[in-house]
Amino acid sequence: MKSFANFSEDVDERRLALKQKQQQQAASFKEKGAAVNQAAQERLGAQKEKAKEAAKRATAARDAIKQRRKESEDRRKEIEAKKKEREDISKEIAASREEHQQDRVDQKKKLDQKRMGKARAEREE
Repeated sequence: MKSFANFSEDVDERRLALKQKQQQQAASFKEKGAAVNQAAQERLGAQKEKAKEAAKRATAARDAIKQRRKESEDRRKEIEAKKKEREDISKEIAASREEHQQDRVDQKKKLDQKRMGKARAEREE
């Protein structure tokens, strides 16, 4: 049988063990809480980083679209300018051809008038 002193010592030991166990549990709980908070902070940081990268990609995509539109517009303007230049050249060629043809008609008239004048002069003689 246990004596009261042994019983009292057992209770004191158990109290100390319980107190120590509670302190260990509290420390463990604090560590787990800190680990959970740290993990949450890391996830939040990763999400922010992903959001920044997505924003950069979206900006790059918008810039690429704007660049392609600008290049397309520049090509269209260049094609229109070349087309207008070709039309202007064609008009110049047509005008030159018409002028040349008119010159030939005028020369022919002069030659005909000269010839007719000579023919009249011969007939009158």
